[in-house]
Amino acid sequence: MRAILLLLALAAPACGRGTAPPPSTSSNQAVSLTERALTAATPLLAHVPMGADVVLEADIRRLRENPVVSPLISALATRGDVRVPGGLTFNPVRDADVLVVAAYQVGSLGARAMFLLGGERMDAGAVAAAEVDATAVGRHEVVFGPEPLRQEVFARVQGEGRGSTMADDQEFLRIRDLAMPARAEGASVRLTARLSKEARIATAGQLGIDEAPRDISAWVDVADDLAAVALLASDDSVGADRAVTMVLGARDSWSKRFPPLARLSAERKGRGVRVAWVLPPRRFSALASALAKELR
Repeated sequence: MRAILLLLALAAPACGRGTAPPPSTSSNQAVSLTERALTAATPLLAHVPMGADVVLEADIRRLRENPVVSPLISALATRGDVRVPGGLTFNPVRDADVLVVAAYQVGSLGARAMFLLGGERMDAGAVAAAEVDATAVGRHEVVFGPEPLRQEVFARVQGEGRGSTMADDQEFLRIRDLAMPARAEGASVRLTARLSKEARIATAGQLGIDEAPRDISAWVDVADDLAAVALLASDDSVGADRAVTMVLGARDSWSKRFPPLARLSAERKGRGVRVAWVLPPRRFSALASALAKELR
């Protein structure tokens, strides 16, 4: 979870400008699944088993190659707690190009998750041989997680998998697209969630809030500026009003310690809430520089 939050914190977005080509993957499937632009992790969704409650996609290479964020990523990659998080034998910030995290049965005793990483610098065979709960699914792709999930992903990459994947889940794809602007050319991070009642209760308890959203669609990207969009779906307009109050209250509280958050906005849209955060180039550059200095 700390790794997920770290990636989200790094990737506050801006409307897509020049997108990097997707990293290498064993899949030959390079078609857009929706009307939005193809983003780095899109082809990997065809390897993610159906039924995920939460899917996080991060284009690490896009962040690493961004001129504003690059010094921050470099500083982060040299930290000892990031070079080998959890005892990993490779540096995911430096070596990985794309990450997909899929969480299943969130909030239940059977909760489990898988991490699929790909990168041209990664020797998947060496990584899998040195790691516990890891399987190489291509020359440069590794999946971490419980063995049944790893076996299913491996079979799909080899063209032997059966059944549907998240690339076939039309409702998931619909929610995934909601936050991404139609004219955006790419994304640094995308987060899509469909939470059951149990998952919403568990999530609310972990975050210390009264009520968690039913659906979440978030899109983030960086260029010379930074922008983020999230759409939070509630059960009704009353729940949406409560969500607006919660988001704005958190903004007012946190912005005292982190002033850039004062630019965050939230407004009700029917039974949902639209949250947006935009930093213009000068403010974004100053923030990235300050964070890079703190990490060194």
